[in-house]
Amino acid sequence: MPRFDSFSKRHPALTLTLLNVILLLVIVIILELVLRFYLVEYTNDFYSGTKKEGVTEYPYGKIITNSLGHADEEFDLSETRPRIGYFGDSVNYGVGAGYPYRFSDLNKAALSDYAHWNVGGGLGVSVRENAIIRVSGRYDLKYAVYLLNLNDIILPQVKNESLSITQKSVAPSSEDVAEKAIRQAKIFMRYFDGLRGRSYLYTYLRFKAKTLLQLAGFEASGFRAYELWPEKNRAVFETFSSYVNEIHDALAADNITLCVVLLPYEMQISSAAERVYEDMGFTWEDGFTEGSPQALLKELLTFPSVYDPIPMFDRDSAEIGEYFVYDKGDKIDWNHPNRKGHAIISEGFLQSSACPFLNP
Repeated sequence: MPRFDSFSKRHPALTLTLLNVILLLVIVIILELVLRFYLVEYTNDFYSGTKKEGVTEYPYGKIITNSLGHADEEFDLSETRPRIGYFGDSVNYGVGAGYPYRFSDLNKAALSDYAHWNVGGGLGVSVRENAIIRVSGRYDLKYAVYLLNLNDIILPQVKNESLSITQKSVAPSSEDVAEKAIRQAKIFMRYFDGLRGRSYLYTYLRFKAKTLLQLAGFEASGFRAYELWPEKNRAVFETFSSYVNEIHDALAADNITLCVVLLPYEMQISSAAERVYEDMGFTWEDGFTEGSPQALLKELLTFPSVYDPIPMFDRDSAEIGEYFVYDKGDKIDWNHPNRKGHAIISEGFLQSSACPFLNP
C-alpha cells in the first residue's frame, strides 16, 4: 500500500487513467456476462459464423466455398451441359438457409439437364461493376439467374462505368447528407466488426444502432430504404431498372439469357409479420405489402423473364418467422428466407415459365 500511495502521489494523472481503465474493463466484463446469460435472446453469432478451410459454419447451417472463391461446390470447367449461373447478394449466398437448401441448390436437384453454379454472394455483387456480365462470360454461361433483393435498389450509388447510364447532378438533400454520414460511420465501424458474434456487448450495441437506423428509414448497410417507398423513389427505380435492362441487352448480345427473381420481404408474404413490424414502429408506402415495388420493377424491366414469387405465399396463414429468419440473429431481418422460404420460392419458379430453361 505505501508503494502504491507513493506511486499515485508521483504520477497522479497516470494513476487516475489506470483506475479508469480498470473500472471500464470491469464494467465491460459485467455487461458481457449479463448480456450472455440474461438479456440476449437471439443467437449471437447467427450472421458471423466460424470460418474453416472451404467451409463456414453458421447456426443455420454451412456455406461451402470452392477454389474459385464462389459459394458452391467445385465447378467442372469441362462441363458440356448448358450452364446456369445464380447471382445475388446474401440471399443467394444462403444466409438463413445454408447449403444445400438454397434456391440454386434446390433448382440443381430438380433440373439435372443443366449445370447449376452459384456464382454470387456479397452485398450487391450482381449490380456492382457489371459482375453479371463479366462472370457470365468468364464461365460461358447460357443463363444468368439474378435473385434481386429489394435492398439492391441502391443506384445511383452503384458504379456502372462501362454502361451508358449517368446520374444527374443535383443538390444533396438532408437525407443525402445523413446517408453519406451513416455510410462513412459504417466504414469506420468495419475496423471493429471482427467483434460481431464474439463480443455480446459489441454485437448488442451494433444491433441497437442498426435498428435505430432502420426505424429512421435507412438500410442496415447505410443506404436509404428506397424499396419501402417505390412511388416516392420512382426515379431511383427507373435508374436501377435501366441498368438491369442494359445488363440484359449486353448478355443477350452474347446469347446469354438473363432471368430475374424478385425476392419478397416478410411483411409482403405474411399479414402477421406486417402487424409485428408495424408494432415495432416501421413504416412503408401504401401498397408496399401488396407488392408495389415488384409491380413497379415488372413495369420498368423491358424483358419478359421476370418471376415474382409473392403469389406462392398465403398471407393470411403465414406466421412470422415461418418462411424468414425473423429474430434469429442480431438484426431486424425481413429479407432473408429460411429453408422453407427458399423451398417455396424455388417451387414456384420451377412451376413457372419465367425462364426459357423451365420450358420443355
